[in-house]
Amino acid sequence: MIRAFLRRELAILLRGITRTSTAHLVSAWGDLPLDDVRSQHSFQPESQLASARSLANHLQTKTVCQADTVILLGALNNTDDVHTALSGVADAWSPDTRLINISYFRLWRPLIRLLRGARQRQEVWIPTDEIENLLEQAGFEVVERRSGVVFPLPIPVLARFINRWLTPLPFFRWLGIYSVIVARPR
Repeated sequence: MIRAFLRRELAILLRGITRTSTAHLVSAWGDLPLDDVRSQHSFQPESQLASARSLANHLQTKTVCQADTVILLGALNNTDDVHTALSGVADAWSPDTRLINISYFRLWRPLIRLLRGARQRQEVWIPTDEIENLLEQAGFEVVERRSGVVFPLPIPVLARFINRWLTPLPFFRWLGIYSVIVARPR
């Protein structure tokens, strides 16, 4: 129930960010209920970190290069080398393409582990500032930073109000489950 609620909230958050009809989802967390995702690639290593080179190669395929928005749903936190995974990607994409990286804040790690249960995988927790730094080193410019879902319980009116209106406020911004970074090639 909480897991489905978090997925819906993430989909709502992404609908506010994705501005185009052609999006490509690269996910380490499974699929996401988004109507405007045209293609997706499930990137789910079983127990170990995935190869950064395979992610880099995928991000430079024709399908991904033609997308207006590429959503990385936990993919960077599940690779063995983020710098290698992002190298050369900005050069292959058009300047109008947007990269949306979604990870979760470390504060919520116990809840995430509980929700994942037996499907626990190895992953590297990378702070948001470090992801921004790695994106800039790889030739991306960070356009926007957001957080989402401060209140993870599916209480209809209360959750919608808190997650929509209180999450952007300075104090609550650091309590969100999701960290969202939007970047574009320089």
